[in-house]
Amino acid sequence: MKKTATWFSFATLSAFLLAACVSAAPPNPRDQAVNQAWETYCTSGYCEGAKGTIVERTDSTLTVSINGNIRYMTYTVTGGPGGYEARVSPTANQGRTKP
Repeated sequence: MKKTATWFSFATLSAFLLAACVSAAPPNPRDQAVNQAWETYCTSGYCEGAKGTIVERTDSTLTVSINGNIRYMTYTVTGGPGGYEARVSPTANQGRTKP
């Protein structure tokens, strides 16, 4: 009996690991460009040395958290599959105004 229980646990774990590997899609190059633009903007002074993270994304807006404070950014993406470039900027009132 103990062998069966151990085998079942190993099989279950293997199935979860396989599912995680199969479902992990490669990063979208367009999203990567937006992420990079946000990181650059944040570290260039907007986040005042704090770590800022993207908490939500729409087709043209980022909702970000900086030390627990929510800010809103708009972004545009240019280029194509050969190379995307993104620009981000805060909404009105230094990103405090929800678009």
